Amino acid sequence: MALLAFEGFDAYGTAAQAFQQANLTGGGGNPTITTTNVRTGRAALSLTFQDWIRQGFALSGTTIIIGLGVRWSSVSSFNRPVRTFATANSRSGISFGINASGNLTVGYGGPTSSTYSATGFGTTLWTGTDIEPTGTYLHYELKAVLSSTATGAWTLRRNGQIVQSQSGVITLAGAGDVITALICECPGSPYVMDDLYICDGSTADSNDFLGPVRVQRLSPTGDDSVAWTPNAGGNNWSRVSEAGPDDDTTFVSAASVLTDRYTIGDLPASAAIIRGVRVIYRARKEDAATVETRALLRSGGIDALGPTDALDTTYRYYSAYYPTDPNTGVAWTPAGVNALVAGVRRVT
Repeated sequence: MALLAFEGFDAYGTAAQAFQQANLTGGGGNPTITTTNVRTGRAALSLTFQDWIRQGFALSGTTIIIGLGVRWSSVSSFNRPVRTFATANSRSGISFGINASGNLTVGYGGPTSSTYSATGFGTTLWTGTDIEPTGTYLHYELKAVLSSTATGAWTLRRNGQIVQSQSGVITLAGAGDVITALICECPGSPYVMDDLYICDGSTADSNDFLGPVRVQRLSPTGDDSVAWTPNAGGNNWSRVSEAGPDDDTTFVSAASVLTDRYTIGDLPASAAIIRGVRVIYRARKEDAATVETRALLRSGGIDALGPTDALDTTYRYYSAYYPTDPNTGVAWTPAGVNALVAGVRRVT
């Protein structure tokens, strides 16, 4: 699967809620979900001094592509919105950020922390001369061929244009390092991030720069086929469609193996190329018994179930990625997305 992860932060009311999922964690001083300085959608993630987030993934091969929108509040101190990390060996791989002069800089190695580090690169590969603008979103993309010998390569783009590239260089600190996480951290002045994506080069699709993409949140708009119980009667979809979760205020529940499917709102008319779909839901259980659920997406009458999720008694987010349309086996079309239904199935 070349599309490993993407995040637009629109499904959450707080940063703490965003971090209630298996592969996205964070902490530090005060990371927040902001609805004022957003790139697209309804929300973005604001990082202040010592804040960090970590997105985990399973990389196939040696190529990684990362894109995200960044809005610098100032460029008077070192900041690093992309640090790749080999979790098993506690070593950083290739990273980029800005230095205290506001110049873009790329390097590898250095921090061994899987949460937050103010340490700079172990080795700097390149430093630019332009000062990055503040108060406006810039979309950065880093593509790297990972290698602990001088056979690696990297290219950095800003707003779809190449800023710098190198080949025949080291991009990993240690032989055998397997990059399994992306860390975004704030050692300096606050910044806001939005529309994150991570790809690798393992398949024929989404294996290169995706460009300045956006993550579009689509909410339930109707009941397709429902069997769960709404907490206050009425339509099931209306219990789970709020912009930010209200947890036990509105919800649906199932005491046995049952499925809820909902129709979903349409994409904007301007949407032309769809890189992937993610079904995300928030759930908890109420007793000690084992409860397992799975995300569900139906396209053209074909049901595609996500991984089995074991619930606990605290609300958490669970999700499933669909890089291609399960009905056609190829890339999604806007019409395919607009016609899908999605939901959740209790399986135990």
